Amino acid sequence: MKNRKAIYILLACVLVVGLVGLFAYNKYNRDKKYSYYDVLHTKEIDKSVECKYYKYASGVLCYTDDGMSYVKNGKEVWNNAFEMKNPVLDICGSYVAIGNFKSNKIHLYDESGDAQTISTEYSLINVEVSEQGIVAAVLEDEEANYFQVTDKDGNALVTGRTVLKGNGYPMDFSLSHDGTKMIVSYIYVSGGVSQSKVLFYNFSEIGQNSTDRMVGGFNQYTSTIVPEVEFVNNDMAVAIGDNMFTIYKVKEIPSLVKEIKLEERIKSIFYSEKYIGLVFESDDSQKAYKLKVYNLSGENIYTTEIDDNYTDLQFAGDSILKYSDTACQLISINDVLKFEHIFESGVSKMIPIKGNSRFVLVSSNKIEDIELK
Repeated sequence: MKNRKAIYILLACVLVVGLVGLFAYNKYNRDKKYSYYDVLHTKEIDKSVECKYYKYASGVLCYTDDGMSYVKNGKEVWNNAFEMKNPVLDICGSYVAIGNFKSNKIHLYDESGDAQTISTEYSLINVEVSEQGIVAAVLEDEEANYFQVTDKDGNALVTGRTVLKGNGYPMDFSLSHDGTKMIVSYIYVSGGVSQSKVLFYNFSEIGQNSTDRMVGGFNQYTSTIVPEVEFVNNDMAVAIGDNMFTIYKVKEIPSLVKEIKLEERIKSIFYSEKYIGLVFESDDSQKAYKLKVYNLSGENIYTTEIDDNYTDLQFAGDSILKYSDTACQLISINDVLKFEHIFESGVSKMIPIKGNSRFVLVSSNKIEDIELK
């Protein structure tokens, strides 16, 4: 009996030490400071070609009006040519879905560059893709809006594409990472007033017995318009209004986690799988904007004032990357300045690749994979 009690005490001590060690390691990693960086890979690019860059798979996707290419570890993995005047595009994991606005075709690319063409019966308005290559598209004709959901081979997963009809005009939609759930924001008119509502759809067996596969809806947005919705991870979704935002948990059936009222005007929004970042116009005469970071429970965990000399804000692990056309700063959500640097060759784009220490740095004439040290 005494030996058993001693074993329990020993196990409890080991557990406590392990938890304390894990907490200390996470805090060290979150607030670790860097003083320089190593260049791991470099690829020269033609600075005369205007290109947009996106995080894709383990590297970066380079997109122009004539086509797109995938660059990883300083090498071009694939390059596909096309001509699109007004493309709609989405990326998730190793899949890219792209189509010309108002066209009837969607091109789906995987990490190897293999392409699948998906035809649509109506004109393409917007597209989303999941980590499994499931494609959801919002379509329209002269009378109504529709959606079409297909697998990566173009096989229809959901029939009855007129389910959007009658709910209003779809302002935005987002597909879960596994492709089984979708959130849609609609604008409609009630009593002569424009309002929003948010509906959820489930394309798995959970939604089979629901009308039009709609498994939940929320219409508390009587005094706000909701122009943006996003699945930030597979089971959590966010709806952003002009004076509020809501967080939903969507395991199978959606439930409201928290609703946050906003007094300031939103300038921009950015997300990660753990955080929501909102940039507001600031009341501080010395700073142009205010940044607030929320966790997925709706708690405001970080607030700071920022100036207007930045190009973009992104989450990099538990840190915030802020960069301009010449410099960058990496700040933890504990308000620790982890890294700052002025780049001689300038910054066209900076993309977090792994945690808060690996990035793709794009300048006017090269793409570099860098690691902070």
